[in-house]
Amino acid sequence: MSEIKSVFFITCFEKIEEKNSWPEMGATRVMGYYESFEDCDESLKCNACDMFETCYHYAVVEEIEAGLYPYRKMRQFYKYDREKDGYFPIEEPKIFAHIGNLSIG
Repeated sequence: MSEIKSVFFITCFEKIEEKNSWPEMGATRVMGYYESFEDCDESLKCNACDMFETCYHYAVVEEIEAGLYPYRKMRQFYKYDREKDGYFPIEEPKIFAHIGNLSIG
């Protein structure tokens, strides 16, 4: 079997609200993936390809290994800053504490 590699997914979403003790995220979209966290972070900070699209106020990067039933190894949340036209790291919202993957799985 080949070496298992991680992939870093970028998922953008409209909002963070709580509905019946569950995250309400509005519109969501997996924008893509990279082989490194640094590439994701750089793309988000400069809003590459206009990931904001006028509605995606939040984003998350999730590190997920190849294979069946994947589970994230790490994740970092971001919030869009209109003045800087980019996404910047924020603390993980508490509502996501018991949620596994947001991108795949």
